[in-house]
Amino acid sequence: MRKRQKKDVLILLVFMALLCGAAVAGASDCRYFGHVKEAMRAVRRLNNLHYMYIGNVTDNSSSQISKVEVWADQLTGGWQADYSMVDEDGEWPYLRRYCDGKQVYEDMNWDGEFDMNIGEGLEIPQIDELTILPYNMKDVASEVMEQEDGYTVISHVFTTDYTTQLLQESQEQLQNMWQRRAANMDGTTNVAFDQYQQTRVAEAKVTYWLDREKVLRRKKMTMTLQRPHVEPKADGQLALGDNEKIYMTTSVEVLAYNYNRSITE
Repeated sequence: MRKRQKKDVLILLVFMALLCGAAVAGASDCRYFGHVKEAMRAVRRLNNLHYMYIGNVTDNSSSQISKVEVWADQLTGGWQADYSMVDEDGEWPYLRRYCDGKQVYEDMNWDGEFDMNIGEGLEIPQIDELTILPYNMKDVASEVMEQEDGYTVISHVFTTDYTTQLLQESQEQLQNMWQRRAANMDGTTNVAFDQYQQTRVAEAKVTYWLDREKVLRRKKMTMTLQRPHVEPKADGQLALGDNEKIYMTTSVEVLAYNYNRSITE
């Protein structure tokens, strides 16, 4: 069961990263875009950076939570990322990745034994969530700026046209990944891919929290989606059924920065 869950978790994490990553990225013709862009530049100028990425998908009967905790040294390019999943049995880790700035290593069994992952990119996991801003003002249906507990909070609600576009782009990337790995996919995984391919976005909103130093400390993306429900058939196989509404939230929060800690410690 855990092995199958790991596959589904990886698909879910990739899909959420593609979808929500596509929805947060920048133009310069918005009143508050400049504030967010400067806060992201401030993150890029930081040395040691510790942050937590959390993805949560909730439907009528269940909730899936995935976490990635990252320690990164932006000067050397070294980083460590711990991946975990939260289900009805609690939180369980399923992957630890480490980069020395030249090569990526992975511990799939969480036993302290790392294997070199040849061909894996050296990019710091989920760092784009804190440093990239690529949408235009025409993609924003409404914008709000307010003060909250010492933070400047800026929110954007996206247009339907934009959410449709970004969903199509993320689904195309997901399809490309599926084609490269199809030989290793089982029936359950194929149904999961089909489900994500038929997902539609009903509403999307992103919110940024900027601290007094004008550093981006938190970003939260919320989406309401519709997708077909996965149902068991008489032969025990899984198939897609009627549409259901689900709620997807991703957040990334900077827990600390410029602290005195080496990635290798």
